[in-house]
Amino acid sequence: MKYQAEIAAARQKRPEGVHVSCEPQVGELLYALIRLAQPGVAVELGVFLGYSSYYMLSALAANGSGRLYAVDREDCGSGVQNAPECVFIQGDSRAVVPGLPMMDFVFIDSDHSYNVTRAETDLLLPKLNPGAVLVFHDASFDGVAQVVAELPPQFQRISLPTPVLPDRALIRGRPSGLAVVRFAGVA
Repeated sequence: MKYQAEIAAARQKRPEGVHVSCEPQVGELLYALIRLAQPGVAVELGVFLGYSSYYMLSALAANGSGRLYAVDREDCGSGVQNAPECVFIQGDSRAVVPGLPMMDFVFIDSDHSYNVTRAETDLLLPKLNPGAVLVFHDASFDGVAQVVAELPPQFQRISLPTPVLPDRALIRGRPSGLAVVRFAGVA
């Protein structure tokens, strides 16, 4: 799998007191979903250390096509912008999303507040191709959970727990969780 060294490096490159952005199993699921969905355009909102980014980039490379638009407010120094399958955009997701192309896959792992997650989702909805897959990380956060619950009926939802790992805090006694959502298209 391409980017194995970068995945390992991101796992080791944790600033003091900061947890890695997602669990290894989440990265593996993202890889599998992108291999299955074969997106032309994948988007990641919230790059942090690039851990999840490299799993998605590996899947796009294995697919032989597709591009990841990785968006973060900061240049996280992850190096994802050097990957040929990646367009890294530094900026607020709410300002960046309107300028992105139509999307087939989205991983949302930025600000977990209701207001930001709602604004991001509202901006993403008109940019989704029918059949697009959205993955919300940290779905046990109240803001993220509320946004997922409020999605219109043309979205099929699956909520999954994430494993409890020593370097991941429980959120109100629960693992961070994932919500995988598929856009069935306009009703």
